[in-house]
Amino acid sequence: MVVVIMTTPSILPSKTPTPITSIPHFPSNPKSIILYQCKTIMDLNQVHAHLIKTRLIHSPAVAANLLESAALILPDAMDYALSVFHSIPQPNPPAYNILIRGLTLHHSPHRAILLFKHMCHDNLVYPDDFTFCAVFKACSKLRALLQAQQA
Repeated sequence: MVVVIMTTPSILPSKTPTPITSIPHFPSNPKSIILYQCKTIMDLNQVHAHLIKTRLIHSPAVAANLLESAALILPDAMDYALSVFHSIPQPNPPAYNILIRGLTLHHSPHRAILLFKHMCHDNLVYPDDFTFCAVFKACSKLRALLQAQQA
C-alpha cells in the first residue's frame, strides 16, 4: 500500500529579510550614538532621520556631531557631510571648522580654502582659532604660503 501525503508549500520568502535596526533609547545628548555607533552611512541616515523627526537637528551642537561623523569619521561620506552642512540654516564656526577639516582630510584642500573664503565673506560668521588651524593645514597641503599669510 502506498500512502501519498499532500502538504501545502510553506509561504516563506526566498531570502531572509534584513532586520530593521532601531534605536531603543535615544539619549538626550546623541553625541555617543552619532560619533561612536554610526559605522555606515545607513546608520547615519537613520540617526539623521530621527534628529529631523525630533527637531534635535536644530541644535548647533547636535548638527555639529552629525557633521563630524560624516566628514571626519566615516569613509566616503563627504558628500553626505556637504548636504548636511548646506541644510543648516546658519552654520556656526564649529560647523565650518569640521567641514574645512573634512575637505582637507579627503584630499580637497582647495575646496577647504574656498569654503573658508566663503565663510569670511559671510559677515555673520567669524572664524575662530580652530578655523585658522584647519585652514593652515589646507594651505600646507597645497604649499600655498601666500594664502596662509592672507588668512
